[in-house]
Amino acid sequence: MCTSLGSRALPLVSNQQPRAESSAVRGRRKQLEDGKTRGHAARPGAIRALGMQRRASAVERDREHARVMASRSRNENSASLRAKRMNKELLQVPDRILNLAMAALAQANTHAVFQDPGNEHWLAMSVLNTAHAGELFLKAIIANEHPLLIFKDIFSLDDNKADELSIQSLLTRGRTHDFEKLPQVLWATTGIRIPNPNCYERLRKARNAIQHFCLPDDDDLRKLSLEYIYTIIDPLIAQRFGLYAIDYHDDHNVGYDYVVACLLRWEFRFSVPDNFSVTEIDIAEETVEATAAYRSWLQDELRRIGKAALLDGRRK
Repeated sequence: MCTSLGSRALPLVSNQQPRAESSAVRGRRKQLEDGKTRGHAARPGAIRALGMQRRASAVERDREHARVMASRSRNENSASLRAKRMNKELLQVPDRILNLAMAALAQANTHAVFQDPGNEHWLAMSVLNTAHAGELFLKAIIANEHPLLIFKDIFSLDDNKADELSIQSLLTRGRTHDFEKLPQVLWATTGIRIPNPNCYERLRKARNAIQHFCLPDDDDLRKLSLEYIYTIIDPLIAQRFGLYAIDYHDDHNVGYDYVVACLLRWEFRFSVPDNFSVTEIDIAEETVEATAAYRSWLQDELRRIGKAALLDGRRK
């Protein structure tokens, strides 16, 4: 009801209490007040868009962090996970094979390089020791993937009695892959193709002839042995183990000087260590008759390690 006061109508004062604002109304009013305070810089629509953008960025960061952590976890734990699947004796297999391989390589280098009266049998021994070293190095590479991969039939290793495999049971019951099949096993387990397969086959046949029959007389066996060592063994062990074939020999008085001299004369390329040094030979003299291609390769290798002066006849 209104009462008249001239031409204006005023509302009657009511004794009723005003209704309380709902939470939605209060929130809306506060949002509008905040917008006024900030000069409308943070309008409701902009706030929602900014919030969604921040949430999306946070989600993406979380996903990326999860990917990084998962990758790091796989890399850090791969070795330990593999160790958990094998007992301690199996974990020793690759290193035990590698130690024997290095010893065989030392004899192979020595028998292929040095020739003395009374040591004529070293000719045959160079082939046998080279094949032995090659077989063991290939098995060491394969065993690094898993020790049991070098065996033909893993089912035969189980005697149905032992709780776990041991080195003794492997020696007693295990049969490793034949020398002839190792290139295929290497490729299947590591993806590595054997370098110089033609040389591998020629040395395999010479090794079989010497091992089971007699010494072949139609090949330069010393050269064949060195070709096998430095075109097959040397690049593989440099890549997989950081080893250099020239370091392994039995003439400890003069280092690898005469091994290197022999390689230079036959123009075999070899892995050159950063600390390469010779004192008993003159590289310039040893390569006088070398082809331009071989001298170019050698020059590049010596420059790489800062020893280019060696090719000029200066020993360091």
